[in-house]
Amino acid sequence: MSDVLIRTIDAAHAADACLPNEPFRLWGRMIPSLKRGKWGYETEVFEQVTEMCFPDEPYDAEQDDAIFLYKDLQA
Repeated sequence: MSDVLIRTIDAAHAADACLPNEPFRLWGRMIPSLKRGKWGYETEVFEQVTEMCFPDEPYDAEQDDAIFLYKDLQA
């Protein structure tokens, strides 16, 4: 099992937010649901796999709010 940590990005961890965005494969989507008070989800697999990349954005730890999820202590 992997260790997962969710952390607010502050001045001490601002460098973590300066990673360049990398392309990733977009093969489907997750559709969350809340039925009778219980959360669940379904997945929809696309017919065609595409690639997407979010634009790099400047981040200022003094003004911007961000939360990162770290898996095995890597952002």
